[in-house]
Amino acid sequence: MDAARAMLEQLMGPNRDEREKDKAKAKEKFKHDSVCKSFLAGCCPFDPDHLGGKRQFKTCEKIHSELMKDQFDSHPEAPVLKIKYMIASIPDFEYAISECNARVAEEQKRINEEWDRKEPIDRIPVGMAAKIAELKSQSLARMTIAEKNIDDADKRRLMKEADELTKEVMALEAEETEKAKTYPPEEKCCEVCGMCYRGGEGMEESHKKMNIYKVYKKIRDRLELLKKTEQDEAEKVKKEREEKDKKREEERAEKEKKREEKKAEEEKEKGEGKERRRVRSRSRSRRGRGKDDRDQSRGRGRDRDDSRPRGRGRDRSRDRGRGRDPPPRRRDESRSRNRGGGGRRR
Repeated sequence: MDAARAMLEQLMGPNRDEREKDKAKAKEKFKHDSVCKSFLAGCCPFDPDHLGGKRQFKTCEKIHSELMKDQFDSHPEAPVLKIKYMIASIPDFEYAISECNARVAEEQKRINEEWDRKEPIDRIPVGMAAKIAELKSQSLARMTIAEKNIDDADKRRLMKEADELTKEVMALEAEETEKAKTYPPEEKCCEVCGMCYRGGEGMEESHKKMNIYKVYKKIRDRLELLKKTEQDEAEKVKKEREEKDKKREEERAEKEKKREEKKAEEEKEKGEGKERRRVRSRSRSRRGRGKDDRDQSRGRGRDRDDSRPRGRGRDRSRDRGRGRDPPPRRRDESRSRNRGGGGRRR
């Protein structure tokens, strides 16, 4: 039952038996915690098709549903969410690779220790060791035949050939033994997947065709892509933050500029107001000084008149009066005079 339930969830997604009243929510089932976000983003390292169930790794217990992946891909926020899910999956990939690297280190240590325990003669490559063994066998065969041969001439010839082969074998063996001291181990550990294999022509290419190598190569390449995505996203966020700070600084500078311009305008208006008040004050003071000067001049004139002799003034007035016509008489005065004159006439 549990297996069947898990299979249905893998196919149909979480809460398959519940009816979603909200249609928008029904299209976002992939956001449920039970759905594997690494799978939605493109690759889960612990999927059964990858490392799940292999070596010491457990299979991912979350839902890997193609239906949920299709729903995710058709969601309007898929590009943004994909980057988010990719970055969030980095620790899982780093864990898988770190375990593999630890295995590589252990296997490489074992290979080196075993190689160091071998004698130099045992390090001679298989092909060369077979050639040396063949020469030894030929030398031994000639010696065996020579011992059984009755003819002294044949016996000497065979013994001579056996000796020559023996010398050749000893020289070749000494040469190859000296070379073998610098030979690397024949067994190799793959730095990609941690699997060991015997070195030799074509062995490495043969190893690269194995499934475990392909899986780890995919996971390592995926981790590089994830880290690059994380770096690009960090640079993007940094650039956006710098642009916001720059815009904020420009706005602040613009406000400061406007504030300075307003302040300068106010100072200018204030200076012009002071100048206008100063001009008005000067004009007032000038008018006041002019009035005072007029009053002073009038006062000086009066003082001059008062300081003049009265007799001379009267004489001058009399002189002026003599040269002028007498002023017209008033009407009342002329009437009284007429009346008075008539009485005198009578």
